[in-house]
Amino acid sequence: MRQFLTETQLDALLSLYSDRDFPDKTREAVRLRIINGHTYELAEFITGVSRRNIYRG
Repeated sequence: MRQFLTETQLDALLSLYSDRDFPDKTREAVRLRIINGHTYELAEFITGVSRRNIYRG
């Protein structure tokens, strides 16, 4: 998977959302998906956040 965002860009993007709208576990799952290239299923397994919430993020 080709990475379109750098870690800094992803941090800036995630900072736009409040912690209530985008909890830490969901942020971690999105980071695993985008930066590390894990599948939605693996990110869901590691963090316990549903795929749907990762995808919507």
